[in-house]
Amino acid sequence: ALAGGTGSGKSSLFNAITGTEAAPVGDVRPTTSEPLAAVPAGRPGVMDGYLDRMGIGRRVAHGFDNLSLVDLPDTDSVVLEHRHRVEAVLHRIDVLVWVVDPEKYRDSALHHGYLQPLSGYASQFVFVLNRVDRLRPDDADRVAEDLGVALGEDGIDDPVLIPTSVAPTAPPQGVDELVGWL
Repeated sequence: ALAGGTGSGKSSLFNAITGTEAAPVGDVRPTTSEPLAAVPAGRPGVMDGYLDRMGIGRRVAHGFDNLSLVDLPDTDSVVLEHRHRVEAVLHRIDVLVWVVDPEKYRDSALHHGYLQPLSGYASQFVFVLNRVDRLRPDDADRVAEDLGVALGEDGIDDPVLIPTSVAPTAPPQGVDELVGWL
């Protein structure tokens, strides 16, 4: 599942990974109010029971045979129901892709509300520093290094950290690496 704060680019990343435009993206926040699952087109129905138990009714097919992906609402949404929705499914997800952006990667709500309490599950986490296209390469390296320091402070040592960008005006960066890791 893709988890993270408002405006971090979770839905844009979801669309880039799945090759769809199924997840709405936009400037109005919060954009994602209900989880959306992408399931393997070649294996229809294989995830239905699991997704039904999590209350994830919105689904789209995609081309990967062995990957199901969920776009979650924002962990820091001003709509309390969205945060509760995320918290209700977190413990049922195999791998959490924490999507952060250069503006909010040190956000207290993320680190104190989620990462520190869940640090015992760090082997199931991958971190995406999204929107690196907005930074100069040396700045992107510094932000990624500082994010690593912050994660260490949260009790997450040696995190998997993948810089990405899915800006509509440039080729995607890091998406293939993320898909390979998943």
